[in-house]
Amino acid sequence: VFGKLEAWIRSGAVRYVHFGTPCSSFSLARKLDGGPPPLRSDDHPDGLPGLRAHDQAKVELGNKLAVLTARLCLAAPPGCMWSIENPASSRLWMQSCIRGLQPCHECCFDMCMFGGDSKKPTKLISSNSFVAKLARRCSGERDGHAHVPLQGRVWHEQSNSWVFRTKLAQVYPEALCAEW
Repeated sequence: VFGKLEAWIRSGAVRYVHFGTPCSSFSLARKLDGGPPPLRSDDHPDGLPGLRAHDQAKVELGNKLAVLTARLCLAAPPGCMWSIENPASSRLWMQSCIRGLQPCHECCFDMCMFGGDSKKPTKLISSNSFVAKLARRCSGERDGHAHVPLQGRVWHEQSNSWVFRTKLAQVYPEALCAEW
C-alpha cells in the first residue's frame, strides 16, 4: 500500500495529500489519571523505556506511521501539496522525521471554533500557506460557549460501546471540512 501511495504521489497523479497521522501513542492526553497510561515523554519522544509489550507495539506502530508520513510528504513533487494534522501538544511534532520537513507552513486552531464540542488545540503543518486561513483560537467564555473535557469514556450509540472522549474528538467538525 505504501509503495502504491508513494508511486501515485511521485508521478504527479496526486495534487494534495493530507495526513491525520494517528495521535494515540503521541498524545499528552495519556497520563496517569486512570485512563490510558503515557507511552512517551519529552525526554523519551520515541517511547518510554520499560513499556509493556502491547504498549511498546503501539509506540513502534506510531513511530513507523510518523516515518511513513514524512516519507510521503518528501515524495511530493512541486505542485503536490501536503499537510499533517495532530493535536497541538502531540509528541508527533517532536519526531525527528517530522521536524525534518521544515521549513513548512504552520497554523494552530481550536476545534471548538469550527463547532467541535471540546477546545482540542490542533496544529497543522503544510507545504502550502493556505493553512493560515484556518488559524482560529478560542477566546474562552467570551465566545459564549463551554468545552467538553477530553477525559473519560462515554457511551457511543453508533458503535454500541463505551469509547474514550478523545476517540470521538478525532472526527473533524463539518465546519472545519467546509472551510478547508
